[in-house]
Amino acid sequence: VAATQMLNRKTDIIVLGFLVGDEITGPYVLATRIADIMTFALTALIIAYSAQISALFSKGRIGQLQALIRLPTRAVFLVTLAPVVIIYAFSPDILGWFGAGYTAAEPALNVLLAAQLVNVFFGINGMMLVLAGEEGWYGKLLMFGAVLNVVLNFLLIPRFGMVGAACATLAVTV
Repeated sequence: VAATQMLNRKTDIIVLGFLVGDEITGPYVLATRIADIMTFALTALIIAYSAQISALFSKGRIGQLQALIRLPTRAVFLVTLAPVVIIYAFSPDILGWFGAGYTAAEPALNVLLAAQLVNVFFGINGMMLVLAGEEGWYGKLLMFGAVLNVVLNFLLIPRFGMVGAACATLAVTV
């Protein structure tokens, strides 16, 4: 599972570097790092609630589990939405801090920000499968996503460059 997650997170960068080279890949990597910051609150939620989620699942208390997770998941989405909007609004300036060549990643960054919003909106579904003892299903879903990610990257990058890589990431995030 962990290896598939890592592959899924790096596929866009690897394929982009392979197909178009470092001049385009460098700014894209920066865009991915900026977008990845948006998962901070979601990661904190997973860490804070994992034990309680597992305990409620094991006792079959699904109603209590839903009640426990509903408000924090919504709060995490709202907390994430604010920096996404700010980064979106100022993305040329933020990318420009790293050099003029990095501003080319603005469209890709905006797509990656959307991907992270989708990720946060759907919350901790993947982790819920693991905590419910359904690691097998989670692993299969991750593997399917990884294969789809590779295929989409090879299809989209030649035509759309780094925006194609970002769109592939968005597609497998959903």
